Amino acid sequence: MQPFTRGLIAVTVAVTATVSALAIASPPAALTAASATSAVPADASAASPTAAASTTSLGPQSSANGTASVSGRITAAGGTPPGRLEISGRLSNRDTRAAKRGGTCAHLEVRLTYAPEAGHDAPEVVVDRVCRPGETAEFSYERKGVTRVETRVCVSSPVSSTPSRCGDWRTAYAV
Repeated sequence: MQPFTRGLIAVTVAVTATVSALAIASPPAALTAASATSAVPADASAASPTAAASTTSLGPQSSANGTASVSGRITAAGGTPPGRLEISGRLSNRDTRAAKRGGTCAHLEVRLTYAPEAGHDAPEVVVDRVCRPGETAEFSYERKGVTRVETRVCVSSPVSSTPSRCGDWRTAYAV
């Protein structure tokens, strides 16, 4: 088990789930015609809840200094916008130094934008951290009505939740 903080307020949780090896590829910023047809079948244009699921790779993506990285996948099901969106993957802390020797935490921010009918006024930002030197932690979220997923990887001090040395925001999924 690995200590790991999650959410807008840091909370320690024990990660016990195992995630199988994930495909690593950098998705385009916007859906192309080919991926749009695979994300929503032609007969599912009415946002059918039985529409086939589509999977998009998340990452690899690193912090500006390269000591934190993320890889994973996004699976959408249920039409456009998806009835269900699952985001899962691994957050790795490549800094092998202990906190007392200047070590840092890997810090992932996931910004979720919802469809107007989902009832959210502003995007939701979900934060995950792993502070144990050289460790990797799994994460998984499931949401409904998400139209856009953006991610960025940063590092942060073990005594502060404020991120620094962030990579760029990347659009990992968009309807």
